[in-house]
Amino acid sequence: MGFKKRLNVLLKSQFNHWVTRAEDPEKIVNQVVQEMEDGLDRAREKLLALKSRLVGEDRLLENLREQMSYWQKRAEQFLKDDMEENAKDVLRKRRILEEEERKLKIKH
Repeated sequence: MGFKKRLNVLLKSQFNHWVTRAEDPEKIVNQVVQEMEDGLDRAREKLLALKSRLVGEDRLLENLREQMSYWQKRAEQFLKDDMEENAKDVLRKRRILEEEERKLKIKH
């Protein structure tokens, strides 16, 4: 066996010995648990942000529905009062709100 080969074997064995001594199963398990807890914390933060966004979108949808109902009643009142032009304007506003509601539902 040549000198280079013996030195290579010696260095590999010494390096493996250092790695084996450095490995502490308790430390490895603790590190894995810490990483899992950090991942769980990040998942909880994302879940809270998503819930908050959904609540906001639900409020916006409810607000849009209330506005559409209001504009529908106004259009009916304008028609009763023979104010067709005003009723048309109001119905245009209502259609815009309906489109916003449709987009929000798709996004939701």
